[in-house]
Amino acid sequence: MFRIQPEQHAALAKLAIDDFIADAIGYFRARLPEALAGHDDAAARALFRDGIDRARAHGVVLGWGVCVYVALMLALGRDFERDHGWAAELLTAEGDPHERIERLLDQALREGKP
Repeated sequence: MFRIQPEQHAALAKLAIDDFIADAIGYFRARLPEALAGHDDAAARALFRDGIDRARAHGVVLGWGVCVYVALMLALGRDFERDHGWAAELLTAEGDPHERIERLLDQALREGKP
């Protein structure tokens, strides 16, 4: 039987995150080019890494939810959860984190933001 050592697990996780970020940036550049206008690849990667960490802090760990979180960072500002009371309220509400992200997106659309 094979056993994955902690450092191997960490390396695999980093590769998976790097792949996700590359795919997400490619998606944004292809389908939402204005969203990343002014962000070179290094800045876009840094934005997504920050977005992953911030989304994770709210329990959002799936790709779609993280992409919505980053899109809201781009549309509403990097600190949108602090700057918009309704966003903080929705992100800290009880319930499934991905349902909260859906409600957050719905509210942002009602506000005319993204």
